[in-house]
Amino acid sequence: MDKEQQQNKAQQILDFRYSIIAELLNPYLSRAERRALMRQKAGRRYEIPYSQRTRLSTDCIRKWYATFQRFGKEGLRPKSRSD
Repeated sequence: MDKEQQQNKAQQILDFRYSIIAELLNPYLSRAERRALMRQKAGRRYEIPYSQRTRLSTDCIRKWYATFQRFGKEGLRPKSRSD
């Protein structure tokens, strides 16, 4: 996989992750509403880019939400592997 393909893959994953948490970023949601929305999103099936998995855990969604809060949208980009 060349560098352009890797960047495209990373961008698709970033966009998918953002699409999952975008609704959670509404500042008018209460903490309870946000938790309920996370559980609801975890109960759905998704077509996850470059993965055979179809479900997300609430912990995963919570982690993406916290990462976005701390680092912004670029924080959702998958990290490069060195192995």
